[in-house]
Amino acid sequence: MLFFLYVWEKLSVKVQDLLGEFLYQNKKLTLPSIGSFEMDASINVYESKEPVLPEGAIQFTQNNQAGFDDVLLGFLVQQSGKMKPLAMSDLDSFISNGHQLLNIGKPFNIKGVGSLTKKGTTFYFEQGAPILEKTEASGAYNVKDRTRYKEEVKELNFDSEEKKGNSKRLMIILASVIALALIGWAVYLALPKNTDSDNETDLTTEDTTTQTINADTTASTPVSVPDTTARLSTALADSSFQVLLFSFADSARANRELAKQLTKRSNVALMQKDSSYQIVLTVKKPLADTAKVMDSLRSYYLLKPKLVKP
Repeated sequence: MLFFLYVWEKLSVKVQDLLGEFLYQNKKLTLPSIGSFEMDASINVYESKEPVLPEGAIQFTQNNQAGFDDVLLGFLVQQSGKMKPLAMSDLDSFISNGHQLLNIGKPFNIKGVGSLTKKGTTFYFEQGAPILEKTEASGAYNVKDRTRYKEEVKELNFDSEEKKGNSKRLMIILASVIALALIGWAVYLALPKNTDSDNETDLTTEDTTTQTINADTTASTPVSVPDTTARLSTALADSSFQVLLFSFADSARANRELAKQLTKRSNVALMQKDSSYQIVLTVKKPLADTAKVMDSLRSYYLLKPKLVKP
């Protein structure tokens, strides 16, 4: 059970909450399509007892062409426990939401770093306060260092002074197996299930419909061809639906996201609607499975899907 709680805590960490820590440790943070934040190398927030940073401690340089930083992605993967594609997707979603806020005149807050505002095409940066945690022993304010926390977790010793019994070892092993089973079940539910059996069921349905049409044609009462065509069209329409995964204001970012999605799945496409570019997932399942698919995309892939109306 302790193992399960530790895994759950790691997976529940949001990548945007780790950006400040990365800046404190590496002194430079580069966000795609935003720019770079640089901290004065002489400042060590982990040893500082002040609740605020000195004025001008963090400098911002705008760069709309900035790409993903491999060092930052490695840090996010290590600290959050998420796979690289998922961490990259979370960071891209965070930045995309930030652009939407900036475009409507709202500030884009980056925890532990500061906030950005936009006037025209220029970003303006306002330095924020560091991520602080008050320790009870000294009363001083210190930045929560997840690297140290990870080392402390590794050093935890659950052995008592007395020798453990077999029952206690069995409980720990059982809890670990249950945790792994739950994770595997979540992955199974999230994966799209476009199996051959679905295709066979669809084909069987079509064959049965065809046989019914032929039987009705030989009967005394003739069957209307337009009615039969309408029934077939309805059956085919109910066998698939489309889900909106992402929406972008410019085509460059939309094409980058499309290329990334095509490495994971082949049933995605880019569509232009009005002034936006939308990435749409085609699901070859009955409309009755819509809720199940949407829940899987939300819970496992952490997406915000919307059903595309025909």
